[in-house]
Amino acid sequence: MPHQFLTRPLFVQVRDEVALQIANGTWKPGSQLPNEVNLALQLGVSQGTMRKALDLLETEKVVSRQQGRGTIVIDHDTDEMAIRFSSIENSLGQRIAGHVTWSEAEMVVASEEDQKKVEMHNAEPIMRVRRIRSYRDHPFMYEEMILVAKYFPSISMEVAKTSRLSALAQKCGLQLSHAVETVKPVICPAERMSALGLQEAVPILLTQRKTFSLKGVPVEARTGWCHLRDKNYVSVTR
Repeated sequence: MPHQFLTRPLFVQVRDEVALQIANGTWKPGSQLPNEVNLALQLGVSQGTMRKALDLLETEKVVSRQQGRGTIVIDHDTDEMAIRFSSIENSLGQRIAGHVTWSEAEMVVASEEDQKKVEMHNAEPIMRVRRIRSYRDHPFMYEEMILVAKYFPSISMEVAKTSRLSALAQKCGLQLSHAVETVKPVICPAERMSALGLQEAVPILLTQRKTFSLKGVPVEARTGWCHLRDKNYVSVTR
């Protein structure tokens, strides 16, 4: 294993190496990794260490270990993974991402407020994406996303406008780890009423999410104004 990581637990080093090879395209989304024994031999570690590394990668939703199929690299550009960071459920208890009915995107230099949201130390370029999400023909969320541009180097504004975060990350070989979200009830601001199809200022839910890469670095921040109607916000462990 690379000597520069000797201060880290060995199974974490192995996790990093496997994740790097996935990001570099050695194993593509949907493909199968070598079996545990061969992978351990390839990386020069014990089978026990390899198993712990794969367990960690599965917890982080980088791979899926399937009976009879082995270890599969998760394809994040799927409907199932699209709702990974969604906390909104329909009346049947199913998490939803909805579909984009309007969007715009621009490349700008991060303001001081933007820098705080994604824990930047300098005024770096960001992609700012604004979208309206609908479900069954009713708008339920107006969202504003900040994407740290250096982590999405190959993404055009046109693609960023409508693509899912998980799909954007996958296109760039970026492995997402987890998201932290805060919520609070607010009265709908006047400037958001039209986007949400509201005629008056009613209570809505304000959500603020920060998404981290596998390295623990914030890569995206999203603020969402949600009119739930017959939907619910659900707190889940990812």
